[in-house]
Amino acid sequence: MKLRMKRGLCLPLQMRRYRATVGQNIMTSALETAKSNNSIQSGNAQAGTNIAATIYELASRFQTPLMPENFKTWYDYVTGDNAVLTERIDRLTRNNKSFNPSEFKQLHAEYTDTALGPDAHSSALHTELKSIMGAVNGYLNSSNEYTNSLKKVDAEISDTSTPPDFKSIVSALLEENTKIRQQAASAYESLEKSQESIEQIRTELQETQDEAMKDPLTKIGNRKCFDVSLSSGLLEAESTGKPFCLAIADLDKFKLLNDNYGHLVGDAVLKYFSSLMEELVKEPQVAARFGGEEFAFILPNTNIEDATILVEKLRAQLEISNLVTINNREPIGTVTASFGISAFISGDTPATITERADKLLYKAKEDGRNRICI
Repeated sequence: MKLRMKRGLCLPLQMRRYRATVGQNIMTSALETAKSNNSIQSGNAQAGTNIAATIYELASRFQTPLMPENFKTWYDYVTGDNAVLTERIDRLTRNNKSFNPSEFKQLHAEYTDTALGPDAHSSALHTELKSIMGAVNGYLNSSNEYTNSLKKVDAEISDTSTPPDFKSIVSALLEENTKIRQQAASAYESLEKSQESIEQIRTELQETQDEAMKDPLTKIGNRKCFDVSLSSGLLEAESTGKPFCLAIADLDKFKLLNDNYGHLVGDAVLKYFSSLMEELVKEPQVAARFGGEEFAFILPNTNIEDATILVEKLRAQLEISNLVTINNREPIGTVTASFGISAFISGDTPATITERADKLLYKAKEDGRNRICI
C-alpha cells in the first residue's frame, strides 16, 4: 500500500532537529527569522506571528515565563526598539545560559519599565499578547489536524508489513507532536493569565488617574482637574466658536465660620456646597474645588445667560439651606456665596479668563456678598 504524506507532515521532526542543533546560534537564528524580508512592520499580520513565534522560542530557550514584564522585554529585544537592551541581552546570552528570575526582572526594571508610561505599556502589552495568543491558538488548531493525520497513518501502518523503521519514525513524530502541543497549550494558558493581569492593571491605572483628578475632601474635581478642563474647554471654544463660560465661587465669611464652629464643621460645609454643585452640572460641564473655599464651574457650550441661571440656582439653594452642627444640631446660621462669571473671548487663555472671573467675584464681595457679577 502506498501512503500519501501530506505536505508539511514532517514539520515537528524538523522542529525537533532545529531545537536540537540550534545551540548558541538560537538568538541570531530567531531574530533573522523574525526580521527577514522586513517582516517586522506595524500592521503586518504575518509580522505579529513572526514576532510571537520568536518571543515564544526565546522565552522557552532561556526559561523566562511569559509574564507581561518578560514579554515586553523580549518584544523590545526582538523588534530592536531598545538598542541598549539588545546589546545587554546579547552580552548576557553569549554563553547560552538561562536567566534566573531576578536577572530578567532587573532587565525589565532598567531598560523597559521607564521607556513608556503605564498606559502605553498596558496598551502595547495588551495588543501584542492578543497577537501572540492568536498565533499560539492558530498553531494548536493546525496541530490538532496534524495529530489526527498522524494517528490515521499510525493506524494504517499498524496493520501492514511496513518496515519497523518507518513505524518508529511515525511514533516519534506522534510523541514529539504531543510534547510541542503541551508546551504550546501551557504557553497559551500563561498568556491568558497575563492578559487578565493586564486588564486588571489597566482598570487600576484608570481608577488611580480618576482619583488623581478628585479633591480628597469634597470628591469633586481638584485644581488639576480645573486646569485640564479649563484648557481643553478653551481650545474647543476657540476652534469651534461655541460659547464657553467660567464661574468662580467663594463662600462668604468662611474663616469666621471656621473660627466659630471649628474645622470639622467648615469641612462639612465645603462638602455640602460641593454636593449642590454636582447636582447642577451635566457633562461636559465640570465642578471643581479651585482652592480653599473657592470653587469653579467650567461650562462648555454654555452662554452667559444660561451660566447665570445655573449659578443663581446654586446661590439660592445655598442661601435657604438650614445647616446645623452634626453633634448637637446647633444652627450655624445662613451660609452664602459670591460668584463671578466670565464669558469666553477669542484669544483667551486660562490665565486671562480666570483673572476676569476673579475680578468679578471680588466685585460681588465688595457689593455686599451673596450675589453674582457678570
